Amino acid sequence: MEHDFAFSYGKPFVGPFSPPLCDFTRIVLNFTVTSRGRQFDRLGIMFLGDTEVFRTSTAEPTPQGIRWTYLKDVSELLALFKRPQKVIFELGNLIDDIYTASFNTTLTATFMYDPNVPVAADVILPISARRSSTDTGSSFSIPEANATNVILLPQNVRSATVTISACGQADEEFWFGHVLSSDQDTFLFSTGSLFGYSPFREVQVLIDGGLAGVVWPFPIIFTGGVAPGLWRPIVGIDAFDLRENEIDITPWLPLLCDGRRHTFEIRVVGINDDGRGHGSLSQSVGHSWIVTGKIFVWLDEPGSTTSGFMSTLLRSDSEASGQMSSPQIQSVLQDPIRESKRQTIVSKPLYHDPQPLLSIFSHVGQNNNGVNETLTFGVHANRELVISSIIYTSSGSRIATWSQSLEYENRGRFSDRGNVQAIMQRTDGRETWACGKSRKYSYPLIVNTSYNAEATSGNFTIDATISRGLEMSTYGDHHQLRDPRLTSMHSIEVANPLKLCGTALSTTQNGTAHYLAVPAISKSFSFGSTEQKFTIHGLEAKPQGDPGSNEELNEIYYRHVLASNGTVVKDQERLSRSIVTHLNLHNMRAVGEQVFEISTIRAILGRGPEAQQSSLEDD
Repeated sequence: MEHDFAFSYGKPFVGPFSPPLCDFTRIVLNFTVTSRGRQFDRLGIMFLGDTEVFRTSTAEPTPQGIRWTYLKDVSELLALFKRPQKVIFELGNLIDDIYTASFNTTLTATFMYDPNVPVAADVILPISARRSSTDTGSSFSIPEANATNVILLPQNVRSATVTISACGQADEEFWFGHVLSSDQDTFLFSTGSLFGYSPFREVQVLIDGGLAGVVWPFPIIFTGGVAPGLWRPIVGIDAFDLRENEIDITPWLPLLCDGRRHTFEIRVVGINDDGRGHGSLSQSVGHSWIVTGKIFVWLDEPGSTTSGFMSTLLRSDSEASGQMSSPQIQSVLQDPIRESKRQTIVSKPLYHDPQPLLSIFSHVGQNNNGVNETLTFGVHANRELVISSIIYTSSGSRIATWSQSLEYENRGRFSDRGNVQAIMQRTDGRETWACGKSRKYSYPLIVNTSYNAEATSGNFTIDATISRGLEMSTYGDHHQLRDPRLTSMHSIEVANPLKLCGTALSTTQNGTAHYLAVPAISKSFSFGSTEQKFTIHGLEAKPQGDPGSNEELNEIYYRHVLASNGTVVKDQERLSRSIVTHLNLHNMRAVGEQVFEISTIRAILGRGPEAQQSSLEDD
């Protein structure tokens, strides 16, 4: 693809794809963009037919011009690239007298044969709006759309997973800075109405109305968010490649392989509260979340039919639900009578509504005149979900279990009548797959912002500090580790020949920035500094060690970058503990003044006025 996205809302790139005439197992996309002028950050999504392949966002350009390249391994989507497809790439952009920059894009794919890649899925099915026949992207916009598909799976399935791509836009871009709905009008006459449904979001995957798994999303911050000076040239974590989350639906195979069609639905929910400290999951959120999903299917022997018995429950509710214990399950597996009748044992899940445990509070502080000055609030959530089944395939019977253990906390405070906001949030999770893989992760986030708007000139300033991270450890046989950004395990083992039980990714960002907008000249300026550290470790199991609690870290890759006022001033990199030499940093210095697009306080922070009144408007 070579395409210029200028005035491109509703006008995606559309073109044909034909697989190369060679044997290949690995595919790497190269997405290169150049842009010059002034422009907002934009969301881009690539589809093959109705299936999302790549979700990215743009950097904000400079008058002198910028260029970036992102490489993405999409080998897990091998089944899609093995046949001709329609490529649809959406990157909505606007051009006018003020916002002058288009995005010149080049997208290429490199195909190669690598015998060490994980075994790719045999079939990939989209959960999407399925609009490729009209040359349109197939993402759902929630809550406006009902994100539901009715799908028929093959009957000979060995294992299956669902991946979810979801991010908030418009009113939901800064969901992690929202307030309880009962507090939305606390500062109505100073900052305007705040966004509600709390700062908690849950993305749900439902199969025939039953909860199959959830995603507690990572807080993406795009390059125009919080303070634009934070993100030049370092961009926010995952902003160039929005991470998909995976849910194992293998325990659902006794139901899904019955030869009938089944509904797959994606929902996004927050919290409704009564203003008295009680909350429950909402049925909706603000406008809007952009979501799609994919079903990855690994097939069993041709002609076989997968069947079994399944139950779904909250772990904390196991006794009440009557779930079979492990010895009971084992006895069923060894029962020759039931084994002989395995083709007839197909049961819908015993479904219990596994609501998370929620705790909320809020307090409004007033001055002597009864005017609201401060708002302090907090949200704490826990969820435990276990879905187990006994599965019968051509290779025999086995227990398949998908489990999630999640904890979330957000403490927020507004002061100075809503002009100052402090956010402290943390999400922790642990998940296990039926194949034996497990993953634990943590998303800490601290954001402090303040703004000051001048009533006469319309000028406004924003000051911000941010500290955030992403910690993720994945355990299991390397053929089960599917996220190609986390590791290429075969390469790690060549570079560092150890017996690895998994990998660990750790990245942190710390920054501070100042932003000045001058509407009278249609310009804004921002300066700041951001530091990022990024490390990948191989996890070596100690003798008789328990993965996840008893392993040694072996550094595979390390990078430490510091940027100040658009210039990279420090860049250290190690590969398997060997220093990597970089070009002279003089070549990475910013040229000219750091000019940004002119925006509004609400567009940058997710709160505050939509537009500033100037003296010209008053006239």
